[in-house]
Amino acid sequence: MFWDGFLDKAGQFDGFVFGSPVHFVAISGTMKSFMDRAFFSPLHDNPFQGKIAATVVSARRSGTTSALDQLNKYPVHRGMPLASCQYWPKTMPPSDHSAGTMDGSSSRTFGLQRSAPCPARSS
Repeated sequence: MFWDGFLDKAGQFDGFVFGSPVHFVAISGTMKSFMDRAFFSPLHDNPFQGKIAATVVSARRSGTTSALDQLNKYPVHRGMPLASCQYWPKTMPPSDHSAGTMDGSSSRTFGLQRSAPCPARSS
């Protein structure tokens, strides 16, 4: 199945970005099926443990907060730290940016934070 190929390659990557359109206040059915199978497959070790995850959802109007919550549960369950952003990682059409979503500046920062290496922590 398609998720097995993904799981075979997942160990090669340092992090992942998972995104979905919002369908009826939830992630899309295709994304949910993929995430269910990839993240809860008993046939594989955990290739996700400790790797950075970023999530983003996109909607015309409402439902982004609950869809984002749903999408975030998968990486957290598998021990992946979630990358943070200066604002909610959700997008809406340009005319709706005043409704409290990422504008172009926030979207660029969101992308830059995920492409830059994590700073070393001092003990």
